[in-house]
Amino acid sequence: METGLSLSNSNPVPIVATASTIELKPNAMNVIPGTVELGVDIRSVDDSLKKKMERLIREKCHQLSESFGVTIEVKTLVHNPSVQLDEMVMRKLQQSGESLGYKALVLESGAGHDVMNMAAKWPSGLLFIPCRNGLSHHPEEFASIEDLEMGTEIIAQYLKNETSI
Repeated sequence: METGLSLSNSNPVPIVATASTIELKPNAMNVIPGTVELGVDIRSVDDSLKKKMERLIREKCHQLSESFGVTIEVKTLVHNPSVQLDEMVMRKLQQSGESLGYKALVLESGAGHDVMNMAAKWPSGLLFIPCRNGLSHHPEEFASIEDLEMGTEIIAQYLKNETSI
């Protein structure tokens, strides 16, 4: 049986599904909830993988519904098609960092940053800097002054290169 993990492991592009929000009703100790709302965030840069993951989740919900005699309703709240960033911008950002002595790690994000709106009008790219323990978009997110400086230096170098052409 195909699972989300096997789907991710068997493809060149990763896919993840995260339980993002949970609401229980009633939300009280020693009471079995009568209603559970679970948010699931599916991310990948491959739209076909996102559709397959959605299908797997719907199939699993159907199995659970049948096995336990519960009602499960699945709603899609947001579906944004993947945005491919500009290869030239990404290459120039990487070269800018390398010219300053930094080593790039190229990532597939799958996140819906503001760049998805910008990329519809202009060539766009993303530059990520490290966050302590890999936490971002989280109350404990922290980036060191050194990493913030590194990101600023890379963007400044990129802009210098672009304006000197």
